[in-house]
Amino acid sequence: MTTSRPWWVCEKCKATIGAGDGYVTITDAETGGYPRRPTPDDLPLNEAGKARAAAAEAAGQRFVTHRLDDFDDTPDAIAFKALHRSCDPHPAGSDYWIGVENVPTFESWIAIALHVGEKVWMGKHDLRRMIGFWYANRGLEDPSV
Repeated sequence: MTTSRPWWVCEKCKATIGAGDGYVTITDAETGGYPRRPTPDDLPLNEAGKARAAAAEAAGQRFVTHRLDDFDDTPDAIAFKALHRSCDPHPAGSDYWIGVENVPTFESWIAIALHVGEKVWMGKHDLRRMIGFWYANRGLEDPSV
């Protein structure tokens, strides 16, 4: 049984981040700082994904829904972190950050994800990973994987 954490947890010190004490950052994974470009949306299928697609086609299915683990490991262009202000190695950096007090619930996280999803540097793959980050930070299994 997986247990849920009630709040955001700092990636560096692993302690709970209280309101006003930290943030979630969205960063350019290659260079750090403000995101510049999205992770490509057209990720290549790995062998399991190809097998799933072939089986669906053989069964006469017109559409195949792929899971994240059906795709090759392509480096992500966008990175997500939850940090205390005091644990941030670059507190004056140009990351896109969201105060944890602004996203205390899953519903508020989805609202922010929809907002950020409109940015030119946020792709479909990144948006999906952002939603998954909520689960991962709380030690929960992502239900869509």
